[in-house]
Amino acid sequence: MDFQTSSSIQLDTSILVRTRETASQTGLTRHQRRANVRGAFSVRKPEKVKGRSILIVDDVMTTGTTAGECARVLRRAGTKEVFVATVARATKEAGSILAMAGRRSIGGPQGHA
Repeated sequence: MDFQTSSSIQLDTSILVRTRETASQTGLTRHQRRANVRGAFSVRKPEKVKGRSILIVDDVMTTGTTAGECARVLRRAGTKEVFVATVARATKEAGSILAMAGRRSIGGPQGHA
């Protein structure tokens, strides 16, 4: 397999910018989330991404709509490929577990000693 290597990895947090505020994504459906972030990001320096591979680092991914919108904007600006690295992945199961834990700590069922 032939891999093209780069001599360095560059970090630039100013290329992808939020162009408008968005409502909180909490409680929105996948369709509502997509509409909420559509057009909320732009590429400030398209010449820096043209033909390059870009890595987006996201703190928490729930449905992936924000990362997807960022990738869409980067691809339209000429990026060759976009990768996404996420620190945490939110799931429905995690939300249910957290909700149950919250109910237990607020007077819910308690274990007996």
